[in-house]
Amino acid sequence: MFLSRFPSADWASLHTLTEIGSLGMRHFVCRKNNRNRQFHKGKRRDQRKRLRNKLESLPLRFECLLDSVFTLSVQSMFFQKRKKKVFDSPIFVVDALGFSAAIERSDRDTIIALGRQLERHYHRLRLAIPFTLVINTARRVWGTREFSTFQLNDMFIIYSRVWKDDFALRYLITASLVYQRLLLDGFVPRGALGHGVVLAGEGYLIGSGFIDAYKAAEQRSEDTRNVCAIQISSAFIQTVPPSAHVQPLICFYRGHFFVNPVFLVDHVLGTFDRTAVLDHLAAAGANEQKLSATKQFLEEFEDYDAAAKPNSLSRQFMMGRRSEP
Repeated sequence: MFLSRFPSADWASLHTLTEIGSLGMRHFVCRKNNRNRQFHKGKRRDQRKRLRNKLESLPLRFECLLDSVFTLSVQSMFFQKRKKKVFDSPIFVVDALGFSAAIERSDRDTIIALGRQLERHYHRLRLAIPFTLVINTARRVWGTREFSTFQLNDMFIIYSRVWKDDFALRYLITASLVYQRLLLDGFVPRGALGHGVVLAGEGYLIGSGFIDAYKAAEQRSEDTRNVCAIQISSAFIQTVPPSAHVQPLICFYRGHFFVNPVFLVDHVLGTFDRTAVLDHLAAAGANEQKLSATKQFLEEFEDYDAAAKPNSLSRQFMMGRRSEP
């Protein structure tokens, strides 16, 4: 390849170029694996001197090729060997109903305002996530690694690259806080909690975990399609431990589990009762069908205390699931 690009090249110069590339790579690796600083310090100084002398002896036509050789060597060593990590994770997806219609009606000027609104909304949503440690600036929110976020138009996705044993509790709390935050921001929230395998990359998120949460959020049954709440998939409900600290965050309605929208009280967001939820939905522009379905859900769902009774609907549902082959 070198001779085809430089037909007048001589073998001595090519040998010198190869030696320089080798010296440069050893110098790079030596810097990365600096286990014995005193030993490597003198060795690197000698290598830099040899490299400088070799460069001075090269014909001008080889100078541009040296950078290419060194760059390709570094890329093959450090970047091409990286493998994507597949992990099991809870997945929380939530979107703002009606925002897509606003985007569709927008023109050149209003789409800019909608984009800025989404940025502000995404910022506040990340602030609502219960990170162990969070740093908030005017433009960005940094949080610890137990939660990662991904934005897909008006849909917001939360997942985790690092596994925690109490993820069921963490995600139920997260879903409750984000739901209340969306209501306060004037959105109509609907979403779901799922669980499964996830592969996250630059600009994409795929896997059975995302599909599980997406179907629970967007492909609901006729009974729960217009309910503005966070539904829980069967895959996620299997990860919930029989704990009095976790299960009060869950409610049961018409054969499906949901995040209880009125149980959690946050000192920043305030108290959310059934009336407050409906008032915020009406203020956000929810249509009559969604308001009616959500009102019926709030009046009829079975909470933790009702589920503890011997003949509760959720108990009968779970008993029927266990008896299935």
